[in-house]
Amino acid sequence: MINEPKIPLIRKTLRKGKKTGMFTGEVETETIKFRYEMYGVRYNKTWDDLYFNVRVYNCEYRSWVGESWYKKSVGGWRSTDSLNRSIRNEIRNEWSLFFTSTFSIRTYQFNIGNIKHMTL
Repeated sequence: MINEPKIPLIRKTLRKGKKTGMFTGEVETETIKFRYEMYGVRYNKTWDDLYFNVRVYNCEYRSWVGESWYKKSVGGWRSTDSLNRSIRNEIRNEWSLFFTSTFSIRTYQFNIGNIKHMTL
């Protein structure tokens, strides 16, 4: 397993990054906006994949520009699965280059795993 020895270093990096706010951010596109925090990593031995766990705060979405924003649990038309798919794509686009180049993870082994929706 190529990625298994990297897990302690990645976890240590995530813990240090929490204190500095390095692994937090905001995403705002035309149809979705949210704040997030990466807080952990999970390893799948069968496929040698890494799954990064994410907390998402105040997720809002809309169907097109000019439409009103909907919160995840209050009305709207998108399911949680649909929102999570969009969130995974946005975070993966933002962080894949960093994690693949820093820890030599192959791009197809970098995944976003558990997503916890939080409200403030």
